[in-house]
Amino acid sequence: MLDLIIVSIVLSYFLLVWFRTNAFVEYINILKLSRFFCVSEYNELHRNGYDGNYVSFLYEYYKDYFLVRLISCPVCVSFWLGVFFSIIYGSFLGLLVSPLMLFFYLLFNKML
Repeated sequence: MLDLIIVSIVLSYFLLVWFRTNAFVEYINILKLSRFFCVSEYNELHRNGYDGNYVSFLYEYYKDYFLVRLISCPVCVSFWLGVFFSIIYGSFLGLLVSPLMLFFYLLFNKML
C-alpha cells in the first residue's frame, strides 16, 4: 500500500510538471527537436506575446485531435497513468493510483 502512495506522489509531481511548467518545451529545445510536437510554433507564438503554457497552446490550437484533448486533461492523464500502472503492478489495487494521484496533484496545486 505504501508503494501505491509513493507512486501516486511521484506521478502527481509528473502531472504538476506537465500542466504547470514549460519543462517539456525546454527539454525539447535543448535536444534540438523543436520542429516536432509543434514546439517551434509554440516558441514563435511565445516570442510574439503568447502567455499560455504549452498544454494550453496545444488545446487552443489543436483541440480537434483526440490525443491533444487527452493529454490536456489532468483527469484523463491520471486515469490512463493509473491504468498503465495497474497493468505493470499486476493488480486491480493499482487502480487506486488514479484518484490518489489527482488528490496529490490538487494538493500540490493548492500549495503553489
